[in-house]
Amino acid sequence: MQERRARRGGVASRWLLLCLGLTLQTAAQQSTELETRLARVQTLQQTLVSCTANLSRAGVSVQPENTTLATAQLFSQYIPFDTNHTMILAQSIAAFNRHPNITDQDISAAQLVPLTEATQLQGVLQRAVDECNRMAQGGSRPHLPILTMPITFNSTTGAFQNVHGEPLLLTGYNEAPSLDNNPQHTAMARALGVYTYGVGFNVAQLMPTPWNISQEAISNIKSNVVAQGLQGRLASLTMSNGRQGGSNSPTSYAMPAWARDMYPEINRDAGQNQFCSYDIDHPVVREIFNQTLSALMPAIIEEPALLDMLLANEPGYERTNSSYTLAKFVIFLQDSYNNSIALLNSQWHTNFSSFDDPRIAQAMSPLAFGQAQTLVWERFNMLRVTDFYTFLHTVIQDAAGGRAKLHVKTTNSDSLLGPHHYNGIDRQALGQLMEMHDCDTRAQASSKPHLTLNQYPPNTYALDWVTLTASYRAMQQLSTEVKPVIDSEWHVISTVSFRNPDISWKHVRACTWLGSLHGLSLVTSWYWGRADWEATPKMSREFAGADFAYSQLNQPQLLDTFVRAGQEVSALGHLAAPIRQQKPQVYLFFSELSAILAPGYMEFTQVLYSLLAMTSLNVGFAYESDPDLTTKIQGSMLVLPPALCTFAPLPPRLRALHQAGTAHLVLATNSSLHNQTFTLDELAQLASLPTFVMDGLADASAFAKLVSFFEAHGPASPALRCTQPTGEHSSDNVAVVGEGKLSNVFGLLCFSASAEAVVLINVLNATIEATVSSSSGQNLSFYDAWTGDKVNATVALAPLDVLVLTTS
Repeated sequence: MQERRARRGGVASRWLLLCLGLTLQTAAQQSTELETRLARVQTLQQTLVSCTANLSRAGVSVQPENTTLATAQLFSQYIPFDTNHTMILAQSIAAFNRHPNITDQDISAAQLVPLTEATQLQGVLQRAVDECNRMAQGGSRPHLPILTMPITFNSTTGAFQNVHGEPLLLTGYNEAPSLDNNPQHTAMARALGVYTYGVGFNVAQLMPTPWNISQEAISNIKSNVVAQGLQGRLASLTMSNGRQGGSNSPTSYAMPAWARDMYPEINRDAGQNQFCSYDIDHPVVREIFNQTLSALMPAIIEEPALLDMLLANEPGYERTNSSYTLAKFVIFLQDSYNNSIALLNSQWHTNFSSFDDPRIAQAMSPLAFGQAQTLVWERFNMLRVTDFYTFLHTVIQDAAGGRAKLHVKTTNSDSLLGPHHYNGIDRQALGQLMEMHDCDTRAQASSKPHLTLNQYPPNTYALDWVTLTASYRAMQQLSTEVKPVIDSEWHVISTVSFRNPDISWKHVRACTWLGSLHGLSLVTSWYWGRADWEATPKMSREFAGADFAYSQLNQPQLLDTFVRAGQEVSALGHLAAPIRQQKPQVYLFFSELSAILAPGYMEFTQVLYSLLAMTSLNVGFAYESDPDLTTKIQGSMLVLPPALCTFAPLPPRLRALHQAGTAHLVLATNSSLHNQTFTLDELAQLASLPTFVMDGLADASAFAKLVSFFEAHGPASPALRCTQPTGEHSSDNVAVVGEGKLSNVFGLLCFSASAEAVVLINVLNATIEATVSSSSGQNLSFYDAWTGDKVNATVALAPLDVLVLTTS
C-alpha cells in the first residue's frame, strides 16, 4: 500500500512539475510574443508620427491620425502597468465573472491582457498607417468638421452642428480625466473625443442647512462648467437623485440630511424606486427642488459651455407606500369608477368597504389585485411621474428663461421596446415635455439578443442590433418636433454584465453608423476606467472592481474606433441626414398598455421590426396616444400588431383614415396573440385589412414571407435598393431576396433616401454579396464616399462591414 502511495505520489509530483513547466513555458512564450508585438507597435507608431507630420504640413486635416496617436500614447503606459500588476487585473476579472475569490482561471486571463492590448494596438496602428499612406499618395477623404462653439442643434438635419454649421456626432464619457492645466492633456482629450463631460450635483449640496441656499455650492458648479469651456469641451449638468439602499451620504439619499431627519417619511415611504431615494409626491421634496433649482439656473444658464441638463438617471417608480401618493390615487379611483366602490370591486374582484379602506394602499403596486387593477395603477403611476417631471421642467425653465435643454435618461432595455414596463415612465409624455430624448441602450457584440425576448435563432446575426436601431427610431417619433436623440450611457462597448476580451472595432463602427442613421446625435461612453491620465485602474466599490476588466481602456481598438467612427459619421453627415430625417414609409403601431400586460406583444413587435428593417424601407413607430397620429401617418403604411388594450378609442380614428384613403393599413399577427386580442373584433370593422400572419422567429424564411406580402401590399420601392446578384433564393437560407419592387437581401441593412447615396451594413453572421441598383432602372456609377474611389455595383460585405456609396 505504501509502495503504491509512493508511486502515486511520484506520478503526482511529475505531473505537478510538468504542469509547472508548461505554465512557465507558456508565460515565457507570452513574454516573448509581447516583446515582439511591442517592437512592432513602436515601429508603426514612429511611422504614423512621420506620416501625420507630412500630411499636416501639406494642409491635410489629421484628426483621425491624432486620435490613433493619442490611443497609442495611452496604451504605451497601460501595457507595462498591466504586465506588472497581474493581480489587480485578476481581481477585476474575478469580480466580473462573479467569483467570490480570485481563481487560477482569473489569473491566467489577467496574464493575457497585456498581449491582447498590444495585439489590438498593432492592428489599430496598422490601419491608421495604411490610411495615412493612402492620403500621402494623393488619396482624398471628406472634410472633417471640428468642435467649435457655440454648438447648436439643427432640426432639419437632426444633428448638432458647430459654429460653421457643419454636422457633428458629439461624443464624450460619463467619467473622464479631471481638468488640469497641461496643454498636452487638453490636446489628448480632444483627440480622444472628450467633447462632453458630466458635471454632477445634487440638491443636498445646494441646501446643506434648513432652507438656506449655499452660494458656495452654486459657485463651485458654475466654476466647473466654465472650466469645461476653457478646455474646449461642453458641460452636461447631471443631477443625482440618490439610490435606495445606499450608504448614509448626500449622493445616496439626494435629499439633505436635515430634511431626512425632520421628515423621515421622505425616504421611508418612497416605495420601490430605481435610482431615486425619495418620495416624488412629498411636498417638502418639491419645495426643496423649487428653491434650489430656482437659485442655481440663473447663475449658469448664460455659460456657453453648458450644453444640457440631465434630470434623472434611469429612474423607475414601480410601487410606493406614500400617504401623499395615496391621497391622489384615491381621487383618481373615484373619478375612474364614478365614485362607486361597488363598480371597482366588480372589476378588480375585491371587497373594499369604501374608498377609505386602508387596503387600497396595496393597489399602488403592479399585480397586487390582478390585471384590471394593474392597468389602473399603471395609468395613474405614469400620470403622477409625468406630473413630477413637469414640475421640475417648469421650475427650471422659469428660472432659466426657457433656455435649458433638459432630458431624462431612460433605459431602452426596460420601457419603450423592452420587456419591463412597470416603472411609471411614460416615454411619449416625457418625449413631448423635454428638449432632448435621452436613453441608455445596449448592443452586444454577440449573436444573442440581450433582451429576454425570443426574437431570432442563435448564430444568425453578427451583433445584437435590433433593440439599438428600433429604440433610436422609436425615440425620434416620441414628439412631433425634431429633437436631439442622445444616448448618455452607450453600452455598445461595455456594461456591467456584458464585455468580451476582444470586441471587434467593426462592432463599434457598425453601431455608430446604425445609431446615426436612426437619429442618434450625441453618444456618451461608459466609462473611463483609469485614474485620470495614469495607468492605475479605477475600479468602483459598487461593482467590486468588475467594471474595469475588458473595458474600453483595456481594448485600444474600442477607444480608437469610438472616436474615429464618430469623425467618419460627422464627415459624411450630409449623406446620413436625409436618411435619418426621412419620413417613415412604414409605421409600426405601438400600445404602451399592451406592452405592460403582454410580453408576447413586445416580442412580436421586435421580430416584426427586424424583418421590416431589412426591406430597405424607413420604418418608424406610431403611438396609440399620439394626438397627431392621423396627420403623422398620412401617405404611409400603418402596420397594426395585435394590441391587447388601448388608451383611446382608436378604431374610429383608424376607420376614418382607412376610408379616406390617406393611410394604408395592414394587420400583423400570430396565432397565440391573435386569440388574445379583443381589439381585433373592432379592427374587423375597418373592412378586410390585408393580414400578415407570422409564427416563429425573425429568420430568413420569415423575411421571404414578409417580402412576398409587401410585394402585394407594401409601399413603393426606395430610390436605391440592394439585391442578391443572382436574383434567386439561396438554398441554405443565408440570403433571401424578393423578385419585385422591394428586392433585398436577408441580413443586409440597405439605407437610402434618394438616388444620391446608399449605406450598406451587414448585420448577418456571414458574408453577403449584394448588387446596388436604381429602382427606376437608371444606369448609375457608384463611389466610396470616404475615399472617392469608384466601386462596382456588386459588392461583398463581411460581417459588420459598413459601406457608404454615392452616385456623384
